[in-house]
Amino acid sequence: MLSRNIKRKTLKIPFPFHFMTRLHSLYLLQVNIPFSKDHPYHCQIHRDAFKYGAVPPSVDDRLIVDLRWFGYAEARYENRVEFETDVQDRFGMAQPTFHFQLSEDDAERSHRMIDDMNKAAVALGGFLPGSEPRFLPIGSSLNLTGSVRMGSSDNGESVCDSHCKIWGQSNLWLGGNGVIDATMACNVTLTSVALAIRSARKILSLADGQ
Repeated sequence: MLSRNIKRKTLKIPFPFHFMTRLHSLYLLQVNIPFSKDHPYHCQIHRDAFKYGAVPPSVDDRLIVDLRWFGYAEARYENRVEFETDVQDRFGMAQPTFHFQLSEDDAERSHRMIDDMNKAAVALGGFLPGSEPRFLPIGSSLNLTGSVRMGSSDNGESVCDSHCKIWGQSNLWLGGNGVIDATMACNVTLTSVALAIRSARKILSLADGQ
């Protein structure tokens, strides 16, 4: 997004051209709008910290901001991973098939989200050609949850217990975003790390006979 209200000759930008590295942009120039009940998506306004946000060399990178709105999908039984017993992947393992579809509520919430993003974008300025708000393809998420979800009991609706140990196994544990059983509209890495540390402590206590 290119601000239309800024004239370069009169603008006093407090940092030089070479300052705009991805590392600086990620930590110093980010505005967050948190998820809430009335605002069910997480919003970020920043200068791109990702490799796919390149700006043409003719554009002053300091005058650009990126907008990203992150929503969530409801946890539904129909959205699942199924392993094919008669088809193998290149490693000789049962091939996983992913079944996923947005619910009507998911779709309605997504359209509310992009409408909100459009309003914020227009208020800030104009768009760089090709950078207009759009939905990313299904599967673009980098923080998938619930694929090997934890649960309170071995009732067929979860893969592991609250300490990430696989049901029915004595020495098999899981880690990663997939164990989180809740839907998220943000980066879940910190939550995954906290769960992994909790699981590691449990493993150590078992090893010590506690």
